Amino acid sequence: MTEEELFNKAETFYSQEGKELQAIEAYKELLDKYPDNINGWAHLSVMQNKIADFDGAIFSINRAIDISQNNTWIIKQKYTLLSLLSSFRIEGQIYFDES
Repeated sequence: MTEEELFNKAETFYSQEGKELQAIEAYKELLDKYPDNINGWAHLSVMQNKIADFDGAIFSINRAIDISQNNTWIIKQKYTLLSLLSSFRIEGQIYFDES
């Protein structure tokens, strides 16, 4: 499959409620073959956040920023992600890998 076909496959799951795990797998398939697909990393981050894989979501959005350091949309996505995560109350539970 081409990069566009793999991205479209992932996008199909991305837009369907309850298909987060399928979307994640499809984005991972895309990114295995095309690791510099910035939109793939950004959308993977959103899906990981939806299933409470916060470490994965941060890793993915950081990977997108590594690819395109001056992309303001991606940087805003990271701020949005961090803002959402900061709203969680932590009561004796650690949500993030210390690294």
